Amino acid sequence: MLRDFLKVEKEDRLVEQQDASSGKANSTDVTEWIIVNKNGDKKGRVALFNQFTTRRSYCVNYRITQFD
Repeated sequence: MLRDFLKVEKEDRLVEQQDASSGKANSTDVTEWIIVNKNGDKKGRVALFNQFTTRRSYCVNYRITQFD
């Protein structure tokens, strides 16, 4: 499902690197993956935040950021 929101090739893999959590009730958890191509070369990374505080008028629960 995460792939639906990313610009990755079909043969690319997502390899989980880090899962950071402070353990507090209202803290943001961050999970990071690296994008690896079929040759094993690193193409970029992806970060998923479980909470995202904005000044917008609507609620945003998750934020996905892709770094190339």
